Amino acid sequence: MLLSICIPTYNRQKYLQEAISEILRQIPKNFINEVEICISDNDSSDGTREYIEQLISSSIISIKYLKNEKNLGPDWNFIKAMQMATGKFSWLMGDDDVLAENAMTQIFALLTGPDIFDILLFNRVDCDINLKPIINRFYLREDIDTQIFDFSDHLQECYYYSLCRTLGGVFSFISGYIYKTEAVSERRFDESFIGTAYSFLFYIINYIREKKRVLYLKDHLILCRTGNDSHGVGFNRALLDYKGYLLIKEVIYKNAPEGLDFISILKYERPFSNLLYFYCISTIREWEDILKPLLLKCNWTNTELEIIEKIGNSPNWYQSRLKQRIRKLLGRES
Repeated sequence: MLLSICIPTYNRQKYLQEAISEILRQIPKNFINEVEICISDNDSSDGTREYIEQLISSSIISIKYLKNEKNLGPDWNFIKAMQMATGKFSWLMGDDDVLAENAMTQIFALLTGPDIFDILLFNRVDCDINLKPIINRFYLREDIDTQIFDFSDHLQECYYYSLCRTLGGVFSFISGYIYKTEAVSERRFDESFIGTAYSFLFYIINYIREKKRVLYLKDHLILCRTGNDSHGVGFNRALLDYKGYLLIKEVIYKNAPEGLDFISILKYERPFSNLLYFYCISTIREWEDILKPLLLKCNWTNTELEIIEKIGNSPNWYQSRLKQRIRKLLGRES
């Protein structure tokens, strides 16, 4: 088996069917026997099981199906899907994301070529809920072309982090990369990552830290359906990102200096203007006791945060026109 496409799903039968239909349409005929689809179902109640059973009976592609006895939460569903793989390479794919046109042609050309990478990372197209394209998303600086980064070289690893402009560059978007299955099969999972929404990164980040090679493909090979993020948006999603990536730094990087470069990517993901908005909508307790300590761990300085507070408390603009209006709109007390 060459490629295992691992799909965790829960009550998204409509989207799942659309995703799998496109996968089946694009698999080259000469690779039909070298691809498997592994589906971990978090006890869906919307007809997912019936759809998969019908698919298994009619498809010539190998399809594995695991239905959890109860909803285990997204993190365990990620892990169970990843552990189903038997191929040389694995692709953890969101159940609501869809392949871009001709994506499989490019992917199989790389998977069957020289053994030059351990992880293949590619960009995505952000779409609306109906998969209408909105913007082409680049994980690294837009002037960076397709190339290999060898993480056995400390300087290349740090250079790679300096090029990242979003957490997608460090594998936050599950559909955006393919990895060698040994990343999962040869490592015991650390259950402290359950509840972070980033459990899958325990495997991926540990793997690249073993001096692996990342092939960054500048092409956009996946359509990302936005507007239905089950992990939340805005302030709550930011907290997930900060807590999840700080756990990775503490557990995997520990005291390694590369950890500081790794965590600095959060400053690109959530820039100054974003934090100013969070300050305006948060309560004093949320800012002082929850968000601010996380920001300091992510290389923001006290001086930078004091500037945000000063602007946010300005009676001439943010407090009278923005801060108060946002609070009124959200029905939040100061």
